[in-house]
Amino acid sequence: MKKLILAFLLFLNGCAVYDAYVTAHFDNNEYKLINDIRTMSNQSASTCGKPEAKQAVDNLYDLSLQFKNYSEFIPHNEETQKAAQQLELMVKDFRDAYRKPEPVSMFYCTTKFTTIERNAVKIQNIVGTKPR
Repeated sequence: MKKLILAFLLFLNGCAVYDAYVTAHFDNNEYKLINDIRTMSNQSASTCGKPEAKQAVDNLYDLSLQFKNYSEFIPHNEETQKAAQQLELMVKDFRDAYRKPEPVSMFYCTTKFTTIERNAVKIQNIVGTKPR
């Protein structure tokens, strides 16, 4: 019985070591980037309908691209990598709408900023709950 308990404890220890190895750890830079995206999308919603909106969207795209590129080669970071890619595509679509000759509607603008912020909150939760 003692051997069985000892084997079980070693197995659990091994699982913990394996989990620590195959899970990306908390990264301050990654967290800062997603926090900046969240904050910028929140603050930029007030620019909708104004000339500053285009620049705000361009800045938001730059940040989302930085976040995607930064998280891309962190080992064992697949969940964040996938989320960063999807967020970058979402912001790229928004940026592309501002590059067309047709004006962007107030509804589209505010909805996009809100959607980006909500997604950033979800990603921030993923990044923030990684083991330290």
